[in-house]
Amino acid sequence: MKTNLKTVVAIMLLGLSTSLFAVETTLTLDANGGNFGTTSISTIKLEQGKKLSKQKSSIIDPNKQGLTHKLKGWYDAPTGGVKFDITNGVITTPTLTLYAQWENETIQDVEGNKYPTVRIGEDVWMQSSLRATKFADGKPLDLINSSETFQRKKRLPAYANCGFSDIADNIEMYGRLYNSSAVFAPNQFIEGWHISTAADWTNMISFILPTYSPGTAETPEHVRGSFSVATLKATTEQGWYGVSPGTNYSGFKVLNGGYCVNGIVMEWKGMSSDPTPPKQYTARFATSTMISGDKYLNANMTTNSTGLSWGGWEFNMALFSVRLVKNKE
Repeated sequence: MKTNLKTVVAIMLLGLSTSLFAVETTLTLDANGGNFGTTSISTIKLEQGKKLSKQKSSIIDPNKQGLTHKLKGWYDAPTGGVKFDITNGVITTPTLTLYAQWENETIQDVEGNKYPTVRIGEDVWMQSSLRATKFADGKPLDLINSSETFQRKKRLPAYANCGFSDIADNIEMYGRLYNSSAVFAPNQFIEGWHISTAADWTNMISFILPTYSPGTAETPEHVRGSFSVATLKATTEQGWYGVSPGTNYSGFKVLNGGYCVNGIVMEWKGMSSDPTPPKQYTARFATSTMISGDKYLNANMTTNSTGLSWGGWEFNMALFSVRLVKNKE
């Protein structure tokens, strides 16, 4: 098939004229409490009248720390306003400013237990401890509720209620405890989420430390200039006393769920309202990080601790709280 020279020239001229007369528009994206890396404003030059889906490679979603970290969408006002279709929308004006609006992200396990989430640094964490009694595929875990059941079931994926209490309010508040067979099982608890690793905890602390400004009301004098687990603990009203009461500066909201060793409940506060507790209360979190031999790491904080400590426990000797972290895409 022969192509007419005049036709080729006409097509080339049409393409040239289209590019010459394309109208530029300036899109300003305001992260509205979030950020695009080191800045809260992103300005992009686009082609007016052309679908953003054809140009969207220039648009990067921002991130936001804290509880309201999920991008709800782009609007023509910081609050309220009209939502703009950032994928299929068309800009017909020389300039347009859009504002990110944010919302909470809640996840749930296969049993319908719901968990709020919080972004700290580059990671999104569950803001409350795991309560599941089944894996995501529906496979149930065994229940440990005494020294006798601990000995019988300690090598099976198993859980225990904090303090062996089956009171619904306790379970809702403190979550449940899990043994290493559950922690290292190939099954997931929630699809797209993993049991926290030691690296996840280290990254979180590395992010919080520089933002926890000395001299503020949230920073007790004895911990200024150093990381304090007070930033991770729920507030004093929710159960932390002693040298290092909680401030929940990070939004992580740790509660002292205690732990279980060889079938014995340890250092669990429960629902006590005693303002001067007679003993130390503890929160211990299992990680999926192995160390030497058959030991794995857990992250610990106590009533009187100002720093985070690490413990190494042999498989299936103890049950600890669990927090999940969202997988990176």
